[in-house]
Amino acid sequence: MKEADLTVIGGGPGGYVCAIRAAQLGLRTLLVEEKWLGGECLWAGCIPSKSLITVAKLYEKVKEAEKFGLLIDGARIDYAALQKWKSQVISKLVSGIEALCKGNGVELVMGEAEVGGREKVVVRSKEGVEEVKTKRIVIATGTRPAELPGIAFDGRVVISSKEALELTSPPNELLVVGGGVVGMEFACMYQKLGSRITVVELTEQLLPGADPDLVRLVQKNFERRGGKVYLKSRVAAIEKMQASLVAKVDTGAGVISLEAEKLLLSVGRKPRTEKLNLSTIGVETDQRGFIKTDERMMTNVVGIYAVGDVRGPPLLAHKAFKEGVVAAESAAGLPTAAEWTTIPDAIFTDPEIATAGLTEVRAVAAGYTVKKNRFPFAHQRGGSRDRDGRYRGGCRPYDPSASHAPRGFHGGRGSRRGKTNPSVETMKSGRVLDLGRGRREYGEVWELQKELVAARVNDSSPDTLILVEHEHVVTLGRRTSVENFRPQGVPVFNVERGGDATYHGPGQLVGYPILKLEDHDVHRYLRMLEEVLIRVTRSYGIESERKTGQTGVWAGEKKVASIGVAISNWVTYHGFALNVNPDLTYFRLIRPCGLDPSVITSMIELTGRPLPMEEVKARVIREFSRVFGMELAPAALEAEPGKIK
Repeated sequence: MKEADLTVIGGGPGGYVCAIRAAQLGLRTLLVEEKWLGGECLWAGCIPSKSLITVAKLYEKVKEAEKFGLLIDGARIDYAALQKWKSQVISKLVSGIEALCKGNGVELVMGEAEVGGREKVVVRSKEGVEEVKTKRIVIATGTRPAELPGIAFDGRVVISSKEALELTSPPNELLVVGGGVVGMEFACMYQKLGSRITVVELTEQLLPGADPDLVRLVQKNFERRGGKVYLKSRVAAIEKMQASLVAKVDTGAGVISLEAEKLLLSVGRKPRTEKLNLSTIGVETDQRGFIKTDERMMTNVVGIYAVGDVRGPPLLAHKAFKEGVVAAESAAGLPTAAEWTTIPDAIFTDPEIATAGLTEVRAVAAGYTVKKNRFPFAHQRGGSRDRDGRYRGGCRPYDPSASHAPRGFHGGRGSRRGKTNPSVETMKSGRVLDLGRGRREYGEVWELQKELVAARVNDSSPDTLILVEHEHVVTLGRRTSVENFRPQGVPVFNVERGGDATYHGPGQLVGYPILKLEDHDVHRYLRMLEEVLIRVTRSYGIESERKTGQTGVWAGEKKVASIGVAISNWVTYHGFALNVNPDLTYFRLIRPCGLDPSVITSMIELTGRPLPMEEVKARVIREFSRVFGMELAPAALEAEPGKIK
């Protein structure tokens, strides 16, 4: 009997990534794949479809090149060569996955797996039947195309997306039943290759769930090219002939007959769980059969996880990648969790659509008051033009309330995909850890910072803002000189940040951002911290500003906030100190940052009134969220030191 710490069933994006990460963490890992290493995405989904869509777009450009002064005679597509090239692309990627598995110590078995119990998997391969005793199981079996009553796939006339990728010539007439992402991507592709396309969609719009304004762009472009669309319609029956079919379509206003050479059925997908014995071992599923998990990818049965499409929508490879990593780390006992607020997505229609976060409809349904921002790409330098030389497309960031970072971005345009990245980057998620007032020794928080930095470096922890008031302490930066420090009975710490000596104590709000600097721009980070503090102090009527040649925040010639940071593997620690209501006499123990102690001031001194610390904290959190484009969720320390919930 074979033994493993972790057995992964399914070698798609979620499965193979999970297996590789688990092996990297020292788990004896077995990966069982029945048919296709790389999964549906690599063999019959993302990779081959985008390969063919790229060729279709190029072919259309070539046919229209004359209007731009480029003369190309006799352009045509060799479909046999096209299919060969597509297969070569797939083979190369499969070889890469095999090498990654082997290089990381994953044992790969090609065969069919059946769950025999919480710690038992039965594998049927060409070598025979073998039982595996395993400590944990990850289910990553994916999905398959769904059928409709009376409309079953035959691979000849009624085809799925898989067969649609294998055609050796474009059909003269293609009837697409289901105007979702898959259906519309194929509709736009085959339209460019010369097919006459009709789309039948049950709901009131194409691409259900997408932003209606962007969908209207897609539909208008599709119909302008000769495509036909029937919304709020369904196929009631089909009649197959030798090389075509006739579909009876109920449009609500009556039944019409549509003849087509092929019918592409794209009405969703259903989970592949038939051979897993889920009900026997007690794994819960939803009404559609998708496996339920928590944020660690664990099912209701301890030790059994699920990742990828088998968990349910959205069915995205990059989401499955992350789920695989989370499941592996959870199985290895690491603190980890998935968070899906702003999953980016792309729809390869014409124009293409890029999305991240909530749509307007979903934001309203969630109770937000939505602020919309519209930006037509015609106004952007370098904006792309369509086939007629006209600009089409735009983007719509959504801000659900005045106190939050943007929660949604939705844009559509021609083939300029990278343009949406900055907007997606503005919608990061993080957490704020408030350690309370006047009860935290500096050394305790210093150890916590080190733990969080290490976790952020390896991506096992999100960006975190620690807020704290310290007991009296003097900290000495790397540039502290002897004349700037006069020890008088206050605890002293040598720290790794830059700068000189400084003081922390009650009445001073100290913030320690543990952030990954993706752009490696420390100067920009310092300016952003200053901007947060300037906004907070100005909200109390203080005329605060930056001062040339100095860090921190100043009110005239008085300094109200200090900044001193350190970087480890491009993760920040240390941070800022905002003087709210401190006893300023303690600053006489040092020359703070090399300055005369008399230049140090506080918010209470500048406003002439005491300020509630909790109110100031709330404003710091609000402005930090805005400046850094980060949604901060509250977190707290658990009873066990260093643990955060």
